Amino acid sequence: MEGYPEVIRAKRPRQIYRSWARIPEKRKEELLLIKYNPTEMSVYCDCSAIKGTRCAGISACFVGYGRVYVQSQKLDKKNVGKSIFSELLAVKFSLDLLPNILDRYRQWNPTRVVIYSDVEAIEDLIYKGTSKKLYMRREIEEIKRLMESFSDLFDVVINYIGEQRSYNIFYNATHTASRKAIGKKRR
Repeated sequence: MEGYPEVIRAKRPRQIYRSWARIPEKRKEELLLIKYNPTEMSVYCDCSAIKGTRCAGISACFVGYGRVYVQSQKLDKKNVGKSIFSELLAVKFSLDLLPNILDRYRQWNPTRVVIYSDVEAIEDLIYKGTSKKLYMRREIEEIKRLMESFSDLFDVVINYIGEQRSYNIFYNATHTASRKAIGKKRR
């Protein structure tokens, strides 16, 4: 599949590229620049929950230095049905996996890691600590602790994905992986 980014550990990589032909050329170039960025790793995280249950799927897609890794996990945890809390768990999941993913790269040491979430309030939650719920504040503190643990190696930034979400095969990969972790079908 020439010109397509490679995906490792995705169950069906072809599914990620199904719409590659429909992506505008300019956006394809941007996606390839993200994939082959020599100094910055982009991490896309997502969570899908089954309403009314304690079941959720979280996933992260790590992109940079010419490689793409997708990891997902099924969760059974209280309050996981709340989308913002679930997204915090997905961000934490990506930070927990980061040392293992970087170990796979061996020769690459990025200077910056940007974690993208599809929750608009994610930046306020992480950087301003605006949550009133104790269980969310605990997760935010854990995320901050993990971010601080990497500060000697590289900068870690958490951002809302915003406009980058459109035609983004890496975000689509993590969204699909989180849904598959709990057995949800593709939308």
